[in-house]
Amino acid sequence: MQYQVELTKKTYEKLIEGLVKVEEEKENLLNDFFPDEIKERNEVVQIIEEYVSRVSQLAKNIKITETADNNLPFVLIGSEVDLQDLDYDETIKLRIVLPMQNKDGDDASCLSPIGISLLLKKVGEEVAVQTPGGVLRYRVNSVSLPFF
Repeated sequence: MQYQVELTKKTYEKLIEGLVKVEEEKENLLNDFFPDEIKERNEVVQIIEEYVSRVSQLAKNIKITETADNNLPFVLIGSEVDLQDLDYDETIKLRIVLPMQNKDGDDASCLSPIGISLLLKKVGEEVAVQTPGGVLRYRVNSVSLPFF
């Protein structure tokens, strides 16, 4: 079997912990942020279900090594994303987090416009994020799990 992703054991354990947390917190997230049966809630349900499915599949194909660089093929909750701003030719880094996590200046909620736009995007993909100030365009340069 050929592995596409190599992680350290501790990072793999954090990946699994994060997946379990998303599954456990799914109903709370929906009730807290989308309390009514509305279009946005249904869209978020689909995103979460796709997320759990893709991360579960990824977890089955990980090779654990002590020399892993912890790079990932797509954006996950908890991952650090290196982005290229396509309009200003600047590089920025963001960490995608659950909404209830403590955030610092470089964190974006997975339910924010940029978080939803980036979630599950592959390295090399471009995204357009609709904001009140207009559309922002980014390319995903790299994704890693910066736990250890």
